[in-house]
Amino acid sequence: MSYAVGDLVRLTTMPAWVKDLPEESRIAFKACFKRSYKVAQVTRDGLLVLDVSRDVDPLLGTKNNDLRFEPAYVPPSHG
Repeated sequence: MSYAVGDLVRLTTMPAWVKDLPEESRIAFKACFKRSYKVAQVTRDGLLVLDVSRDVDPLLGTKNNDLRFEPAYVPPSHG
């Protein structure tokens, strides 16, 4: 399936490689698991960029957080 900016998706499968990320990144991924987000961008190599600022910024005390996933991890969501 192809995705476009504005599509609503939900992270339903945690990528195996998340366990190898720095702690702050693992926290961000776990905070977003099974939550819905709009696609903010689709990169040239097909990764979906999700703006997760509303959930991750307050948690980590940072700003403008996003997560990047292969489309297989985020099937379409309806809310």
